[in-house]
Amino acid sequence: MKKRWLPADDERLRELYGTQSAEEVAELLGRTLSAVVSRASSLGLGKRPWTKADEDQLREIYPRSDMADICRITGRTTTALRARAAILGIKRVDSPNRRLANQRHSEYLRRCREEGFRNSTTAPIGAEAVHGGKLYRKVADTGDSHQDWKLMHRVIWEEVNGPIPEGNLVVFRDGNTKNLTIENLELITKAERMRRHSIARYPREIHSAAVALGFFRAKLKRLETENEEPERTAGDLG
Repeated sequence: MKKRWLPADDERLRELYGTQSAEEVAELLGRTLSAVVSRASSLGLGKRPWTKADEDQLREIYPRSDMADICRITGRTTTALRARAAILGIKRVDSPNRRLANQRHSEYLRRCREEGFRNSTTAPIGAEAVHGGKLYRKVADTGDSHQDWKLMHRVIWEEVNGPIPEGNLVVFRDGNTKNLTIENLELITKAERMRRHSIARYPREIHSAAVALGFFRAKLKRLETENEEPERTAGDLG
């Protein structure tokens, strides 16, 4: 019998699909690979075209960054990233830090498979638990941990502002995931997250300058578009 996809399942899939491989997402959700790929496609989480800006960003971060971080920044799966990198001739540069990050990621997946939320069916609604280094709150009691538990910072945001719009996510203003005050939470789009991460590794003064330059270029392009003369045809030259 097929396992139904509930709204909470779809939300969890949206959180994971762009940051893990489809195989890893299937393991974390307790579903088959084909079920995950099919549902992701129906939700519009499948392939999207690569722009020149996307490729330039990939060339910059792919060689030395942790793969999980690249997935989060680009919103693409490891399979899609590796395939595009091969087409562009981009190779990974091995390093002790990257090997350690991969080991930690593998250990995290193993713990998720073996343990999950052990108190999912016994803890009362409102209970809190730390899992994978993140704080969760139990919001339902269906017996399915993926539906019953929600990230605490998302719970806090929604209690104050209502449901998180599709295509948006809640981030920590100061980067401290333990600072769960509502003042430290910010709603941004996935596109904004990508823009921030692409320059976040630079010093603060360069970061600020890059942001200002981005705004300037956008404004310049808008002005050029507004002032552009319509193309003249042979009839106009009469």
